[in-house]
Amino acid sequence: MKLITVNNTENLLSKNIDTPHIVDSSLSDLELNMNSDFYKVKIVNKGCESYKNVVGGRNLIPGRIIIFSPNIETTVNITTRTNGRCIYFSPQKVEQYYAELCSADLSAGDSKIDSDWRINTSANGNFIANKVISYFSSVNPHDSSQAHRILAEYIALLSSESRKLPLKKSSARKELLTRIFQAKSFIHDNKTNNINLLQVSEASRISQYHLSRSFHQVFGLPPIKYHHHLKMLEAVNLISSKQSISEVGLRLGFSSTSAFSKAYHKKFGHSPSLQIKMQMKQSQSQSHIL
Repeated sequence: MKLITVNNTENLLSKNIDTPHIVDSSLSDLELNMNSDFYKVKIVNKGCESYKNVVGGRNLIPGRIIIFSPNIETTVNITTRTNGRCIYFSPQKVEQYYAELCSADLSAGDSKIDSDWRINTSANGNFIANKVISYFSSVNPHDSSQAHRILAEYIALLSSESRKLPLKKSSARKELLTRIFQAKSFIHDNKTNNINLLQVSEASRISQYHLSRSFHQVFGLPPIKYHHHLKMLEAVNLISSKQSISEVGLRLGFSSTSAFSKAYHKKFGHSPSLQIKMQMKQSQSQSHIL
């Protein structure tokens, strides 16, 4: 892959390359129609870019990723200075790797990538998206084959997640999946707060009924139980950082220390005080070894 740097619209328009490449850009005051034969991965590390096409509209900010399929006409609008990266992938290579993945794993479904495939996912609350964004942000231009394979794997994963949703139309499943990821991001943002289903529903713009049903199908737990699961994992982290039980319970929004201890015991089968004792014992054992 060739690495190109552009800092104005004229430079951007002058780059007419017919092989996979990477464009690092620093742009402002731009409105442009985009359409290419490549799969494109777009990320930004500063600013905001707005995209619109026949599928809908999305804002791209740091911590998010947008993937565009080939030959989808899209309008990009940038008002303030934005630093970003766009990676252009060979559709033949991406679809070859995608087909190989599907033949190796029948659960991935059809070996043909949907022609209108496009999704915007947040790294916040999504470990895999976070790793993908991190990889593409610093990808080695000489690692072209690996980059194509990573993209194919990510598309296969998201397509597989989409197929779990109870909708017949592929486009509707993709839109719902995007909103489910928005719900998940909201839950992760508020893992130490007390939230309810209505708040998650409003943040993701899905009805409470469809949110509960679809979130459970994709992630294995209903939204509020998933939030409670995160809260308990955070409790373990806070206890490990030597915060007191009362401090942890207060930070996680429990009404009392006893309410926190009861919830902790129900989740892990032992009390937080026993957790502290086990950690102290483990620490002492390690110090003896040293």
